[in-house]
Formats: sequence, C-alpha cells, structure tokens
Amino acid sequence: MAEFLGPERPGGQGLDPHQFESGHRAIHALLSPDGVGDHVDLVLTWREGVGGEPGAYEAWSRRGRVRFRRLREADGAVVYEVVDVRGENPLGNQDPAALRTRADEDAAAHAAGLANDGSLGGFIPPEAQSYPFGYERVAQLFDSPNAPDLAVSPRDWCQSDAVGNHGALHVRQARAPLWIAGPGIRRGHHDLALREVDIAPTCLAALGFPRIDGADATGRMASERGVAPDVLLRRQDGRVVEEILEESDNPAKRLYIFLLDGLHQTELEHRLAEDPEALPALRRLRERAAVIGSGNVVNFPSITWPSHTTLGTGTWCGHHDVVNPSYYLREKRESVSPQGQETGTEGYASDAVESLAEAFHRVHGDDCVTAAIHAPFGRSARHAPFEGRTLCDDMDRLKRLSQEMRRDECAR
Repeated sequence: MAEFLGPERPGGQGLDPHQFESGHRAIHALLSPDGVGDHVDLVLTWREGVGGEPGAYEAWSRRGRVRFRRLREADGAVVYEVVDVRGENPLGNQDPAALRTRADEDAAAHAAGLANDGSLGGFIPPEAQSYPFGYERVAQLFDSPNAPDLAVSPRDWCQSDAVGNHGALHVRQARAPLWIAGPGIRRGHHDLALREVDIAPTCLAALGFPRIDGADATGRMASERGVAPDVLLRRQDGRVVEEILEESDNPAKRLYIFLLDGLHQTELEHRLAEDPEALPALRRLRERAAVIGSGNVVNFPSITWPSHTTLGTGTWCGHHDVVNPSYYLREKRESVSPQGQETGTEGYASDAVESLAEAFHRVHGDDCVTAAIHAPFGRSARHAPFEGRTLCDDMDRLKRLSQEMRRDECAR
C-alpha cells in the first residue's frame, strides 16, 4: 500500500483549519475579475486534513480546481494521486514538450486570437499552456516551513511591464535552454526534458564522483531505504540522466556552469536559426554539446535566488529553503529578502543540503579550486565575491582588467 507524504517539515505553511475561511476569501479575491484576476493563472496551496483525513495539495484557477496527494509506493517511487477535480484540472496538461518552438508559440497565440506583429511570440492563455512536472513542483514548495500560505502563479506576460518573464509554473516561464558539453557527454540533440534538480547529479556523474549514503527525493538516506549508496550529494532530488552520458577515456576533471538567467529557449533557438552570424561563441558551444530538446524545467518559483540555489544543490527550493526572493520566517517572525540583500546570502540555504562546491571539496580536498563568479549561490566556494571571498590578490589590477574588458562588450 502506498504511503501518504505530506509536507516534510510542517511549520505553518499552507492552510490550517483555522485559516480555511480566510484562505477561501483570499483565493476568491485573487481570481476575481473585479480585482487582479485577469493577471492570475493559479493559486496554489497545501490544505491540512481534518477529521482524520489526510490533507491535499490544491491548484485553483478560473477554469477549475484540482486536489492531489503525494504518495510513496512500496518500491520507493513517488507518485501523485488526483483526489478530485472541479471544472477543468488546471494542471492536467503536464507535457514537457509543449510550446517547444517559436512556431508552436505563434500557432497557440494565433489560435487564441492573441498574436502580435511577429516580433515576439504572442500572448498564450492558460488553457493553451502546459505545466511540466506540475504536481511535483507544487508539492515540493510546501515541504519548507518557509513556504507561504498561498502561492500565486501569474498568467503569461502579466507580472510586470517586461515582455516575457520567469517565475510562473507554466511552461513558457518554466523552460530554460540547457546545453551540456564535455568529456563523457553524448553530444547532439536529445528529445528530453530535464528538471533543474537533475543537472547537478548528472554533471557529477560525468565527473566520476562516487555514490554516497545521502538522501533522495523522499528525504531518506540510502541506508534508511535499505539500498547501497545511490546519490552523489547529501540531498539529491534529481536523477542522473544516463541518456546523455557515455563512456570516456578522458573523463572530465573540472565543472564549469554558465547560466543566462531567465533566457527564453524559443527566442534563443529562433535567433540562432534566423541569424547565422549571431552569437558565434554560443553557437560553437551548442555544436559540441548535448542539447536538451525540451530544455531545463526550472524550480518553482523560478526566480533568481531560489532557482540558482536549486542548480547549486540539486534540490528543490522546498528542501534548500530559499523559497522566493523574499519570504517570511515563521519561527523568527521576520521577513527576509536574499535577492534584495544580494550579498552575504549563502547562509539562507539549509545546512541539510550540499552545495556543488562542498561536494568538490569532499571528493577532491580543501585545496580544490571552486568559484562562484557573480553567482547568487556558491556556498563554501573559495572564490565567491557576493560572499566577500576572493582568490584575487591584486584587486586594483582586477578592476583595471574589468574596465578594459567592458570596452569589448557589444552595445546590445
């Protein structure tokens, strides 16, 4: 029989019974056309059970509502069970390959009568979107006591005056370009979608890191699960994507991650296809990489600080605890804003997860060089300017070089 899995660390997140009425009023206000409802796609929550019944996760929208539960089967696999649906299940379409090209986006916008002049893909309404790994990405958020009572996912292009954005659950704001290159990587196009939590363990596997007795996505150590060491990080929510790995006589010794935060995959691929002279350095990298066709499905919310910490730990934000750019610490009764603070923020991440830098020092020793270059998360990296650590002895020379290199930047 499958075991029910509610929030890992209950601490007030979601709706307790005494919040049911106020929660319903808030959900109604958020979805009402008289208020901000035209901007809101989903309202998400965990609702505590009453009368001995287990609780459930909920996704509310104008088009319908779904309640679902997370379960662990006898073999340890985590599955999701839909409890009930009213109207349309707003998370029913979880196709990771939906809207994968600019042509797909244009067709969806035209079908909705919302296409623009063609300079950018048009507005795509919620009913034409998909929500890759939607149940998992919602449930993980509420594992942290730092999670909110209600989480809002905005409609396409509705959270700021920017054309396009990131942060929402739907595929257009959840898919980022993902190319992986180097020894042990099978170059070429791969018709896959990777979760952001899959990237760190896959890279460490390509580097030949040893398996350890760490926790998997259920939060249990391998020894607790009665299996041999099977993860590469102290806590590992993702899997090693064996499909892109191959045997190599020259295994990689170093790891370099280059991240373009919030870059829209379809626009990048469209630019590369339509302008053969554009972005030559990125083009060369792509030609020798494993290109993930459906991209990297990022953390929810996918905004900078939560998502970078996910990339740097192999865990969802509900497990590393940096759940938003700003959030409320219930046990301290204070609000914190790592993204607003910008520097000195590595301590916000839970000590129960391991950073990539910490994994390298565990395997290769304290003398191993690790760097987080202008990275929002790089806990324990020897060079981490955002944390006040630097390997540069001559800061004046570094400043001069920075000024010289800035002159080489393209004005665009």
